[in-house]
Order: sequence, then C-alpha cells, then structure tokens
Amino acid sequence: MAVNSNPCVVGNCSARLGASMNNITFRAPTTDILQAYYNEIGGIYTTDFPVTPSLYYNFTGDNFTENIVTYTLGARVNVLEYNTTVELVLQGTNVLSGPENHPMHLHGFGFYFVGSGCGNFDNETDPQSPGGEHCWGTQKLMGSRVINSELTNPGCGSCAVI
Repeated sequence: MAVNSNPCVVGNCSARLGASMNNITFRAPTTDILQAYYNEIGGIYTTDFPVTPSLYYNFTGDNFTENIVTYTLGARVNVLEYNTTVELVLQGTNVLSGPENHPMHLHGFGFYFVGSGCGNFDNETDPQSPGGEHCWGTQKLMGSRVINSELTNPGCGSCAVI
C-alpha cells in the first residue's frame, strides 16, 4: 500500500496523488462491479489484479525509481470462490516519504490478525497471534499487517473489497 504520484493531465498542478495497492489505483467504472459480475456485463472491470507486487523492492527504504513512484489506474479485481480462505499481507511503504495510517476493512466480512510489525514483512519471522477484528489501521512507521478471512458471505451487496 502506498501513496504514489502521476503527472497532472488537467489544470496547473505538477503531480496528482493516488493511494495504491500493488501500484494500482482504483478507478471507479461507470457500472457497479458487482452488477457487472452478476449480469455478465463485459468491459467494466478486468480480473488481472496482481496477487503479489509486480516489483519487489525495499518498501521501507528511501530511494525509489520512477516506476515505483507512479501508479496505474484501473478497475482490476480477483474473483474468489465462495468459502475461500484468503490471507492478505498489507505492506506499508515509504514512497513519497509519508507512511499513512488509514482505517481499513473488508466489506461484509470479519477477519483475524495473523501478524504485524515494523519494516518489511517476513513470512518466516513475523509473529502469529490471531485476534478477531472488523476494522484496522494500516501500520505506521512503514510496517505490515497480515489478516486472514473466510469469504462466506454470499449476499449480493457483500464482496471482499478493501
């Protein structure tokens, strides 16, 4: 998770900021994504949201190349089957020198904390002490949070959206 910048296309600003996950900033389509999914309407979203970052780097470092600082706009999703258990690693970054603490939640789902810590996430050494939650803040000081959720809410208005 990062705050990135892209050149402004209108107005007199030099850059436009956007929050991103895996360097992708959500652009709202003209039709609701769930409506498009259930009614099989094509061209509204793509199913190519990356499950891992396309580029690994020192997320909490100080020097970033242009391809890390900029972001891509899109309505990209991962379609998951009912009753799937997912584990999300939310890694904060130091892109644009500003760790952000923003409340996050999964729409329609509870989850368990699996781990958290400062610095870059390490699957081998980060603690595992699950606790049930419904909302959390991203880790300040450029750290990580790991959550685990079982996707068992089939309601039309419910989806796993972060």
